Amino acid sequence: MILISKVSKVNNPHDLFFKKSLEDLNVTREFISNYLPAEIVKLVDLNSLALVNGNFVDEQFRESFTDMLFSVDLDQQPVYFYLLFEHKSKLYPNISLQLLGYMLSIWQSVAKSTPGKLPVIIPLVIYHGRDQWNVGLKLSDLLLQVPDAVQKHLPDYEYLLCDLSQYSADDLKGSIKSKLFLAALVAIFKPDFYERLSRIFQLMDALEQKEGVSAYVKMVLLYIISARKNLSMEKLIQVNKEYKAGRGDMIMSLAEQLRQEGEERGIEIGEVRG
Repeated sequence: MILISKVSKVNNPHDLFFKKSLEDLNVTREFISNYLPAEIVKLVDLNSLALVNGNFVDEQFRESFTDMLFSVDLDQQPVYFYLLFEHKSKLYPNISLQLLGYMLSIWQSVAKSTPGKLPVIIPLVIYHGRDQWNVGLKLSDLLLQVPDAVQKHLPDYEYLLCDLSQYSADDLKGSIKSKLFLAALVAIFKPDFYERLSRIFQLMDALEQKEGVSAYVKMVLLYIISARKNLSMEKLIQVNKEYKAGRGDMIMSLAEQLRQEGEERGIEIGEVRG
């Protein structure tokens, strides 16, 4: 059984969008298949994937990070993949130290409920900020350099990184829903956001007509409207008209509905107040 990380509850649109998207296990399977190292993916049984409850992010970091935990079989041995989603468009030099604390929390939780050896934990950081990730991947990158005789007595590990900041729309993999999920994350902080918005509308339009699709499109729009700073609704409408999406009427009616709901609650477009 493998565990992959679970999103903690944070009062912001990034958290909600990330959680609700990856609660669809098909989206999560595709993300694991396409963005984790192939030598790891081939070892796991993705058909056994299951969401595991639990959040380990400290209260002070919940406005910047979301975590998610899943389980999956690996030769009938428990392995944990911890997904930490960084959603403040900032680089955290001490993230490997934070991850170590979360890994310890998971181990302590497992040790209380399950006797025997502890499962392996493989942490994964998902980043979608403006700048390319340039923080060291190893815990030892934070430590002073010491001779080898001392080094062997120090803890160390290396986390996996999925840096979405460097992805274009053409780089995204998976089903239409998976691509829509990632395209929205990739675009939200980019200076060419409105150019990328056409691709987002195109993906919305390509979704199959089935139960839950309209609700997901609404959630994507809610994410865009609430998470994009200084969003211009006029430009959003203009991009939609230029694209002439088949779902254009629905997209714009939803966008207007969300804007009205925000105004009724005293929420400014582009700003989240809980």
